[in-house]
Amino acid sequence: MSRHHVAFLIAFGPEVRAFLYSGLVARVAERRLVSIVTAHPGSGAFLSLERIPLIVMSEGGEANMLQRARCWSGVLHEEWLRSCGRQRWRHYLPPPGRPGEGAGRFRPLARVLARIPGVPRLAHWAENRYALSAGTQCEWKRLYQQGGIDCLVTSSYASARTLPAIQTAINLGVRTVILPNSWKDVYSKPYVPATPDRIGVWSQSVASDLTAANPHLPKERIAVCGSLHLAALAGHSAVMDRDAFCRKFGLDPARPMICYTAAAPAAVRNEERIVEALLEAIQSGAIPHSPQLLLRLNPMEDGARFRGLGERYRSLRVQKPLWEWSERQDWCCALPEDTELWRAAVYHSAVNVSIASTVTLEFAALGRPVINICFDLPEDQPASSSNKRFWEAEFYREVREAGAAAPAFSLPELVALIAEALEGHLRQTMPPTLFPVSSPVQAAADLIESALAA
Repeated sequence: MSRHHVAFLIAFGPEVRAFLYSGLVARVAERRLVSIVTAHPGSGAFLSLERIPLIVMSEGGEANMLQRARCWSGVLHEEWLRSCGRQRWRHYLPPPGRPGEGAGRFRPLARVLARIPGVPRLAHWAENRYALSAGTQCEWKRLYQQGGIDCLVTSSYASARTLPAIQTAINLGVRTVILPNSWKDVYSKPYVPATPDRIGVWSQSVASDLTAANPHLPKERIAVCGSLHLAALAGHSAVMDRDAFCRKFGLDPARPMICYTAAAPAAVRNEERIVEALLEAIQSGAIPHSPQLLLRLNPMEDGARFRGLGERYRSLRVQKPLWEWSERQDWCCALPEDTELWRAAVYHSAVNVSIASTVTLEFAALGRPVINICFDLPEDQPASSSNKRFWEAEFYREVREAGAAAPAFSLPELVALIAEALEGHLRQTMPPTLFPVSSPVQAAADLIESALAA
């Protein structure tokens, strides 16, 4: 058998869980030569790697004219989607004092052009033809040729950081496989500018949505692989003992634990007010069974917004994720030790409280009830910035319909649902039909093999 060389591109950090901690890299390495290409070869996530070389990632971007062409084509595609009754999902709120995303003077024209039959597809064709002639980036070309790389595996198909790698691979005949990190990626980045050999998505619903949003994308290149993200969580046979876990965070093992998982600070407003109201309900006895609250901070924050709550509420304990985070370098990466602590937090919690997110799936996958925050404090926010927008998002439709989480649309409803969960009456789990692939790691490895054989 030919020992094809497969390179996994870890450009942002979260791919570590999907590629490394799930066991996918190890599985592919059983049959193929494997390397990891990353901008952070000194990351603690790679310390335990054996016999897998690290290659420093090229930071070279695409030519300016190609970047402009991609921008115009992307805006035209977004306006075409809008004309079809669909809007791109925006996870983060615009910074204070700045408007939302736009494309300046081109957007009004794009709005008109998008409604002319055939124009968006023609724009993509022109972009693609230009990329074939002008999209070979010299540093990535050198990396592929010197490393003898036959296949590139990455998580993002639309980032300015990964597009030069993908386009250069396509131009050189290097196979390309995209395995998105999250099931919401397809909704936040619905346009696939450079057509890869294979894309592995979480579910059939995601596959259908991706196909509908990209008429130029051959259906046979899209496969349902399930969630490598969840495979990384469930792939550990042993769970840290409850007493040991509680000692680590100053928790009482005899009392039920509510795990509140904080959202990204840039995506929500006034979340600390919700945590404070929940702590007040616990302290006042409105929530039965004397629970304690473990607040797991978002990896992309230092926890400053919650400071002071621990001094006022004795039932609060804080877990800071063991992640590397650099906003300047756009790097957010889980360390191996965090996987054990996170799995224990999920396993030993009586219930999870969170704004709708991937965390819902992690708790539901281990049979823990989840309550999603669908309200704002101290007053309602506009629909574009309300916490409710996550629950109502198109990417969350499968979770809503499957009943994998209970929505709380007010503080009294949240208190009542937590009480119900602590009494053992709230029993949502993730139905097997939500992500039907039983072995995501094997499915992803088979997808890579099919790309190599194509």
